[in-house]
Amino acid sequence: MNLDHLIWPTEGWGFMPPQDDLFEAFKYVQEHYKPKRAFEIGFCWGHSTTYQLEIFKDASIVTIGPLAEPTLVKERPDPEVRKGQIEKMQEVYGKRFKHIEGRTQNLKDSLVRDYPNYFDYALIDGYHSKEAAARDAILCQDLNIPVVLVDNWDQRQVRRAVQAQKYKLVKEFYYEQTWKGKYRVNQMGLCTL
Repeated sequence: MNLDHLIWPTEGWGFMPPQDDLFEAFKYVQEHYKPKRAFEIGFCWGHSTTYQLEIFKDASIVTIGPLAEPTLVKERPDPEVRKGQIEKMQEVYGKRFKHIEGRTQNLKDSLVRDYPNYFDYALIDGYHSKEAAARDAILCQDLNIPVVLVDNWDQRQVRRAVQAQKYKLVKEFYYEQTWKGKYRVNQMGLCTL
C-alpha cells in the first residue's frame, strides 16, 4: 500500500491508523459492494482516503471537509498543511481524487444538485456530534448512496443519528488505536439503505 505521500501528525486531531484490523472494513466493502464512485465526509489528513483508493483499485473518490477547523476545536490542523496534503493527494491519485472544501451543512444543496444518484458508497467520518452525524446521514440518504461505512459507530450519538434515518446496520468492525498515549477500541458500522 502506497503511504509515502501521507503526513503523520503529532498534534491536532487523530487519524485512522494503517493497520489490518482497520483495513478489514474497507476490504469487506470492496469484496461485497465493489464501489466505483466513493464519497467521503470528513477529509482530515488523507489517511482513510488513501486506504480506500488503494483498496478500491477501480474507484474514484470525492471528499469534503473544511480547510480550517472552527476555533472551538482546541488543537486544529494547520489549514496550510491540510491544503498541502490535498495537493499531494491530487498528485498521487490524479482524477481518482477530488476534494471539495466545506462542511456538510454548507454543501448539501450543491452536492444534491451536482451528484444525484452518483455515489455507490460513502465513508462518514465527520464531526461526531449527534447533529453533525444526522446531517451527514441525511446527506447520504438524499444522495441515494446505498452503502455507508460510519466511523465512531461505538459512540451512541453517532449510532442513533444514523439509525434514525433509513440506514440499517449490516456489519460492525473494530479497530484498535493509540493516540496521544491513550488506547481505545474504535468501531465502524456498515449500513445500507
